[in-house]
Amino acid sequence: MAKEKVKCDAAAALGFNPEAVGRLLLSLSPEAERPPHLGPQALLDSVESGAIAPLKGRWLVKLQEGGGSLSRRQDLPREAFWTADELRRHVDALGDDYGLLFVALSYRWLSKDRLASSSTTR
Repeated sequence: MAKEKVKCDAAAALGFNPEAVGRLLLSLSPEAERPPHLGPQALLDSVESGAIAPLKGRWLVKLQEGGGSLSRRQDLPREAFWTADELRRHVDALGDDYGLLFVALSYRWLSKDRLASSSTTR
């Protein structure tokens, strides 16, 4: 049970509801062993190499609350992204439940300067 508390505390530090995370953790069945290319180290290696750049959810919320819009990755400030070291601390705390940290979204661009909005992609 102590491991679940650490995971809930880590999730709360990331802005998630700890009670909801606790319920989710209890409902998940143990995962089968994953191939190395699907594990947390492969994800962290991709962040370290620059192949992926995970955005911080709190930064996105602040952007939206301020009326901003998402720009190209290259145009976003450094503080918008998680570093591999920051992620590693959370991955270590969450253990096999590290996947709770990640949500992947992908949007197409209408042009090199304009992200497709929901009104233009229907």
